[in-house]
Amino acid sequence: MYRNIDELDEEEFDELVEYSDVTDNLVSRYAIACQVIANLSEDLNPGIKSNDDMVDLSICKMLMDGIIEVENISNMIH
Repeated sequence: MYRNIDELDEEEFDELVEYSDVTDNLVSRYAIACQVIANLSEDLNPGIKSNDDMVDLSICKMLMDGIIEVENISNMIH
């Protein structure tokens, strides 16, 4: 069952933080983040059709244009 982060006890929160430090799941986390952003975009503006690919392309464009920068969190991310 899903619970909000603010509903977790200290042990569950520590477990979550430990899991978030694992980097071998970044591809899955990125895909999920794109889905969440696409869904939020549609919720905020129902007239706009958004999808994972459009979100990914928007992120790529911002990176290419230097609008956003990502701090490296491991040697795997460039």
